Amino acid sequence: MLLSIPKKKLKKIRADKLSGGERHQLVLAMCLLKKPKFLILDEPSAGLSPKAVDAMYTTLSVLCKEQGLTILLIEQNVAKAVEFCDSVYLLREGKIEHRFTGKNLKEIEIVMFN
Repeated sequence: MLLSIPKKKLKKIRADKLSGGERHQLVLAMCLLKKPKFLILDEPSAGLSPKAVDAMYTTLSVLCKEQGLTILLIEQNVAKAVEFCDSVYLLREGKIEHRFTGKNLKEIEIVMFN
């Protein structure tokens, strides 16, 4: 389930009356309806509750595995990005500073914060 917005609420309320996080979820769901092969997501977890973030990443993982969806993810939530991504790139001032593979969050934290 991508949207954490109750269906009853969606049927009765206009999109401009949704909260920022709800609108964010709705836009992502609308994009996925087109069944893209490639998505660029910039801060998809911004403004979402932890429960909604988990639901979004779970749905995106399933779509990547089952439908071959490829995602370029720009995300400050490093822990979530590491769980989700095959490769992680650390950018500083617009340049790739380091490339990580695997799920080693400690290695990423050491490089990022030193």
